Amino acid sequence: MSYKKHNRDFVLTQDQLAIMKQYTWPGNIRELENVIEYLTICASGTKEVADEMLKGLLDISQGDEGAVASGTLSQSLENYEKALIESVLRDSTSLRDAGAKLGVNASTISRKIKQYGIDYPAAVK
Repeated sequence: MSYKKHNRDFVLTQDQLAIMKQYTWPGNIRELENVIEYLTICASGTKEVADEMLKGLLDISQGDEGAVASGTLSQSLENYEKALIESVLRDSTSLRDAGAKLGVNASTISRKIKQYGIDYPAAVK
């Protein structure tokens, strides 16, 4: 797939395409456009989209067999962002380290920890 706005390509697997076809798209074409743009930006450099990223965006629980939870794109992005930050914090030695891995500064990570109510000491092991 190619997204002209950002002049980048990315690849979806057949399973990922099937997930997108099953999704109800409550936001219609605008939601689809936003998801494609987000995937394009996040897949930068690898051109591959992680299953977890797509499922997080569409708010699909990892245990569901293709079942899609309802929710807005904004809610799905927040859920994915929180899970991503928690995951990176577990593999990081500091906020600065986590920020570097996510391409943001430590103050952004600190603000997001407060915003999402992430238990920071528990997230870092």
